[in-house]
Amino acid sequence: MDELNLCQTSDIEEATFYTRSGEKYWIIHQTRLHTYLRLDEQDYLLWKLMDGKRTITDLVINFQNTYHSMPFARLEQLISRLSADGFLRTFNTQYSITSPKIQEYIDKRRFWEILIPIPEIDRLFLKLSRNTSWLFKSQFVQFSFLLICLSGFVYFIITEPLPSYPILLEGDSHVIAILWTYLAVLASAILHECGHALACKFYGRTINKAGFVLYYGSPCLFVDTTDIWMAPPKARIIVSLAGPAVNLFIGSLCSLTVFFFPDTSYSTGIWRFAFVSYCLALINLNPLLEFDGYYALTDLLELPNLRTKAFQYIRSFSIIRLFRKQEQVDSQGFIYLLYGIGGGLFTLFMVIIGLYIWEAHVEDVVTTIISNKYEWDRFLTSLVIVLIFLPFIAGMIVQGLSYIRTHLNRFR
Repeated sequence: MDELNLCQTSDIEEATFYTRSGEKYWIIHQTRLHTYLRLDEQDYLLWKLMDGKRTITDLVINFQNTYHSMPFARLEQLISRLSADGFLRTFNTQYSITSPKIQEYIDKRRFWEILIPIPEIDRLFLKLSRNTSWLFKSQFVQFSFLLICLSGFVYFIITEPLPSYPILLEGDSHVIAILWTYLAVLASAILHECGHALACKFYGRTINKAGFVLYYGSPCLFVDTTDIWMAPPKARIIVSLAGPAVNLFIGSLCSLTVFFFPDTSYSTGIWRFAFVSYCLALINLNPLLEFDGYYALTDLLELPNLRTKAFQYIRSFSIIRLFRKQEQVDSQGFIYLLYGIGGGLFTLFMVIIGLYIWEAHVEDVVTTIISNKYEWDRFLTSLVIVLIFLPFIAGMIVQGLSYIRTHLNRFR
């Protein structure tokens, strides 16, 4: 092991950043595989020593001379991360991307995921961003955007509880309404991803890949904007929030359209699109889930792995020891506590919204399916629900069983 020389691959891009407190960190990018890692000062020292000329013993001695501590655990973890993401020429095959275990996992995912890449997607959004970049810079456009989002959302909150526009009913048919709602979800998801892509190109970063994915039987668009990691934190925050912002804007436009034209034959359909857009924005802004809102929050607070660290801190926190002055809460611990409390309140809010959606829109559909009324519509509605949700439920069951099996193998 000591004789092993670690060598970086040649296709590496680096970017240097500083936190608000002045701490220095680096983001490294494997340009061929499009993988990224964040390194602190100590990790970066070890990384720069991996030039193919020094052994692991040399790395340990150099680190010990610089920081007066032994880096064994840190070095082992760093090598694992670097090798798994293709940053090293020489590494243990246990972490190779072509190792049997990794390949078996990839093959299983391919059974449930079908990827259809879109060629030249970066060039397409580059042209689009050049033609629309002035919109991002115009203060008038920014003010109009905020005004539309605010006014449309306020009108939606006031009007949605009224029985004016049933989401899951189109005329006398539930099946048509469910199909339209499903299409609205797909369209909202596509616009959401386009928002991420445009914001990424606005900051001059590359869209590594994009395309359509059949994920557990449900088609959707995916856009890989991880190259924004090479940009400053402000850019990363804006790119993370661009997707939900597009959903809020589209939802507000639809809401205001219904406000000005409330009695047209398309009012219910437009309202349905607003409803779906707002729901998608709300889900993605949930800080407990590792979606857009969570990543924007971690960049804003400059706390990577916020969710894991916060839950670890909360589990070890004792309010009794705090009152007895046996435990003190520093600024970072205070943020972890706020995150836990805020996440809990947001979860409660989501539960309330879910109960409202069930009572206002879903309960009637279930009642209709169970009853004998509109028997043909009941059959078609049940069939549509099965075709849409059965592949997703089956995939989640398989993934859950795989997760349980993986954790059980650790105890053998």
